[in-house]
Amino acid sequence: MSLSLPRVSCFFLLMGCILAFGCGGGGGAVKGKVLRGGQPIKVGDKGMVQVRFIAEDNGYTAPVAADGSFTLTGNEGKGIPAGKYKIAVLAYDPYPTKDLLGGKFSAMATPINRDVKPGDEVVIDLDKP
Repeated sequence: MSLSLPRVSCFFLLMGCILAFGCGGGGGAVKGKVLRGGQPIKVGDKGMVQVRFIAEDNGYTAPVAADGSFTLTGNEGKGIPAGKYKIAVLAYDPYPTKDLLGGKFSAMATPINRDVKPGDEVVIDLDKP
């Protein structure tokens, strides 16, 4: 069995494209801030604020720092794919018993929806979702 030149050429062209562009849709980190009335959400020493980006088939969670900032790097640290996300925010104080936001921004209730691309800065003010 011999391989024809066009088949061999196609094979190497395909392999070159895979190496050059990689597999999958790609992704990257998304940075942002979670605010309430323009200020970071305050929690005590035993509290914690979390942001969760929820896609149709996956969700990505990141802790929110005291200054309101977060970096969402995805489940394997390789970032998240571009797409439409529902965004949930939970502010526990103390963790994990009392949500200071009363569940208003939980995964089931949040009104926050955004189109997100890797590299975007997403600013979420809970007073202006």
